Amino acid sequence: MLCDDLFVVTIRPVEGFPQGYAGFSSAHRDWARWSLTDTVTMAPYDPFSAGKQAYLGSLDLEVGFASKKITEEAYDQDDLAKVFIRVRLASSTYHFQPHQHIISIL
Repeated sequence: MLCDDLFVVTIRPVEGFPQGYAGFSSAHRDWARWSLTDTVTMAPYDPFSAGKQAYLGSLDLEVGFASKKITEEAYDQDDLAKVFIRVRLASSTYHFQPHQHIISIL
């Protein structure tokens, strides 16, 4: 979906959530600078409207903790990349934008 003619997000229906409404995580609201009570315009997004260059050619990913958790445990970058690819990129329906926050529970 194209939100406010600027932000592309992937949404899915959630049972019990009112039709015609969308709920965004705090990470998405921070990224788009929306408050909890903002009205957001939404329209279908056509990735082909910008031509074939609309698709991601590469991705630089910064991994951090969503909470203030601190750990001394080292994480293997190759293992993190494999998990990200398996969990998030397994579906070709995801659209990413520069500086977009992605929250994933592994």
